[in-house]
Parts: sequence; structure tokens; C-alpha cells
Amino acid sequence: MRLDHTAVITKNLVRDLEWYTKKFSCSLIYQDETWGLLDFDNICLALVTKGEHPNHFVIIDPTIKKDKRAKRHRDGIFFKYENDPSGNVIERIDRASALK
Repeated sequence: MRLDHTAVITKNLVRDLEWYTKKFSCSLIYQDETWGLLDFDNICLALVTKGEHPNHFVIIDPTIKKDKRAKRHRDGIFFKYENDPSGNVIERIDRASALK
């Protein structure tokens, strides 16, 4: 397993995506009205809108599509949110169907 990205809530998606791409020379992989995905050299960063997605980090787990409780994002990725023992939100995704 490996980490895919981390997601943090933004107050202004368009402004913050532009700021990150200019400040850190990262690339914008995906953007819609609720989130954007930025590609850094070693990991991706998702900026998400409040209420649409929680702050979380993502682990690639190719077995998640076999979990009956897994769902599909609108982009086709199988996913499941869960909490670790300390309450941190983890999203497990099937990388084969992921964006990058």
C-alpha cells in the first residue's frame, strides 16, 4: 500500500488552487466545483470544499472494490472513508480507476 494524496478543506477553491500552482510550481490534475487535485513530485494534494469532503488522507488499496460498503466517486474511483482509532479520516481508493 502507499499514500496517494492528502486532502484539506479550502475556503476558496479557485483562489487556492491558483496560489498553490504558482507558489509551488505543481500541476493541476483535476478540478470541479467541489475539489481540485494538485500534483507535487512525491504526492498529490487535494483542496476540498467544506461539507463536500472531510480533511483526510488517501491510501491506495486495490482490494477496496471488493468491499460491499465501498462506493464510487463520480469519476469512477471505488472508495471508502473510515476512521483510525484516533478519529482521523482515511479514504481508501482503487488506484486502477484513479485519476493519475
